[in-house]
Amino acid sequence: MCLVAIFGTGCGGSMVADTKRSEAESTVTAKSIPTTTVAPPTPGPTGTTIAVTPRATPPTTTPPTTTTSSTTPTTTEPPVRSGAIVSPVATVGDPLSISIPAIGVESVLLPTGYADDGTVDVPKDPSIAGWFEPGPRPGELGPAVIMGHVDSRKYGPGVFYRLRDIEVGDVATIETTSGPVRFVVRSVEQFPKQEFPTDLVYGPVPEAALRLITCGGSFDSSVRSYRDNIVAFLVPEVGT
Repeated sequence: MCLVAIFGTGCGGSMVADTKRSEAESTVTAKSIPTTTVAPPTPGPTGTTIAVTPRATPPTTTPPTTTTSSTTPTTTEPPVRSGAIVSPVATVGDPLSISIPAIGVESVLLPTGYADDGTVDVPKDPSIAGWFEPGPRPGELGPAVIMGHVDSRKYGPGVFYRLRDIEVGDVATIETTSGPVRFVVRSVEQFPKQEFPTDLVYGPVPEAALRLITCGGSFDSSVRSYRDNIVAFLVPEVGT
């Protein structure tokens, strides 16, 4: 299966440590996302409480004291996603499906996140594409990321098997709970997984954007993984 690594290797680009899968499917790599990227929480240090017995002292007269209580206000930060700090109130509905007629893609979208090893996971079913939920929704400010398997040893071609054939000008429609959002392909690139451009793919951009990612290039049978990632860069269609 494709593992999308937000720092690593897989079908969703790189963003964590390299991973290997025994399946004959692709893995996605991803290096560290910029400062706005969501990463798994790091546990803080554990404090140790030491009990101290006070020394005996002669009785004294304790002057009256005044206790002042103060409350420190807390600030709730908006959730941080890859590429943008967005409002807790969604400006675009959650994505439901993706359609790319030019390459025969019709798929529901499943929300994905981080796997236990820190990579970005993809749906186990190779015929279904996944939306990286910690990132922006398609249509929000920042790079929304949708990834999918290129193929599967057991099931054959995956949902993004023909992503390598997508061309500049092709249109992808994302159906959301608030209506459709249309994007047009601006460029298609192929990157070695060990040189995956995390900042370029997952980093901040001043507009809504969409990245489509899968595996590609030659197949390395020793690790049962494709050596490259194919990334399509899309922008909102004019007038939408």
